[in-house]
Amino acid sequence: MDGENLEDDGYLMVETIFSKHAEAPHVLDFAVVFLSPTCCFVWIFIKSMRKRIPLFPLLLAWLVLSSVSVGAEQFVGRASVIDGDTIEIAGQRIRLNGIDAPESGQACHDAAGRSYHCGKEAAVALDEFLSKSRPIRCVGHGKDRYGRVVAGCFRADGESVNSWLVRQGWAIDWPRYSNGAFQNDEAVARTARAGVWRGAFEVPCEARAARLKRRAAC
Repeated sequence: MDGENLEDDGYLMVETIFSKHAEAPHVLDFAVVFLSPTCCFVWIFIKSMRKRIPLFPLLLAWLVLSSVSVGAEQFVGRASVIDGDTIEIAGQRIRLNGIDAPESGQACHDAAGRSYHCGKEAAVALDEFLSKSRPIRCVGHGKDRYGRVVAGCFRADGESVNSWLVRQGWAIDWPRYSNGAFQNDEAVARTARAGVWRGAFEVPCEARAARLKRRAAC
């Protein structure tokens, strides 16, 4: 079989697989681009050989996709809970981005003024939440001063762990790092008096600063 026939057969096979989308080939082109760098490369080769569209736009998209894929660290696996906003996957500590949960030993007060271990309750709630849909997937955004990966994490069903913790009142939005991404979740928790909002509590970063005897970075 010569090269031209091989290329034609390959193209026909791809066209057959995606025949339902034949009425919008431009949509298909870019859908394939964003599936994976490898899939994109194959598609670019086939399309350029057939001269259906210019090679440059698809090649540029492939280069962008490749750089994004390399730059974003991803961690997938069974997560163990360290505290209310820190988990560990395969030995890697991961700090949930943009939120702040009570410290492990932090105490809060309920509506009646009674003290309770809010830090411990936040960790227990997080563990129960994660156990209902595994594995956990985290997308890293760099590391903090302690070497932990700072990430947005999701359960297997796609629900955001960061968002859930704030919405349930077991963490608060940290605008310094979230740019207000979780302010609506916090509003829901406040209204429902959920988690720490049932009574009085010290802002976690202030409690942490007091324990370490340093200026709060809130």
